[in-house]
Amino acid sequence: MTGSLVHYANLVSDLAVDPAEGGALRAWAEQAPREVWLLRPGDVLVSPVEIGEEFLAYACALTGVPRASLAVVADPGAFGAAAARPGPHPAVAAVSAAGLRQPAAVLPTALDASAVALARGLGASVHPYATADDAEAALGVTRLLNTKAGFREAGRVLGMRMPDGRVCRRGGAAEAVAEMLRAHGEVVVKPDRSAGGHGMLFLSAAAGPRPTAAWPRSAGSRGSGWSRSGSTRSAR
Repeated sequence: MTGSLVHYANLVSDLAVDPAEGGALRAWAEQAPREVWLLRPGDVLVSPVEIGEEFLAYACALTGVPRASLAVVADPGAFGAAAARPGPHPAVAAVSAAGLRQPAAVLPTALDASAVALARGLGASVHPYATADDAEAALGVTRLLNTKAGFREAGRVLGMRMPDGRVCRRGGAAEAVAEMLRAHGEVVVKPDRSAGGHGMLFLSAAAGPRPTAAWPRSAGSRGSGWSRSGSTRSAR
């Protein structure tokens, strides 16, 4: 792609996990410095955490990209639901003030509403879509496929092979787990909207008694949808 990019490290996004799971989001945000390796001359990185100059100099020395040709905007408030609210995106002013040329596109880590809002505020597209409007039209499908239930349903319609599993609300989790343990001996319980293994629970019939009560809230994400797969091997 020609033209400069705004790399939007939106690891803090409700696309991957319930925003109430603050601990997971803070941990994921620490991965933002990895985006430095993707930068080209004229690019801007919008990060939820500070990125040290020593690391920037080290990375630029290896990639051959002049440090002076890059801009880094560290703003924890430029991500998530707060950044998708009506009005100017929190990072627009800082990116514009970086003094680099007009960006051709925003390259987000995840396609969410805040990425579309940033692109609109900058008068840019969202890579790889032609326009911000095109990217916005894909938000519903993106959000659906970032749930276990949505992906399983899409896979079923497309004829994809899927491990045996159940999708249920929290109140039916214990019964579904007991059924799957009887059938497979091992079960993986996954919050419907989560990523990076957050909130996953591995259970084995040989390890102890089967759950009989309502599923504990401490078992994972606070979202109410749960997905479970029989056999830890097939669920990976």
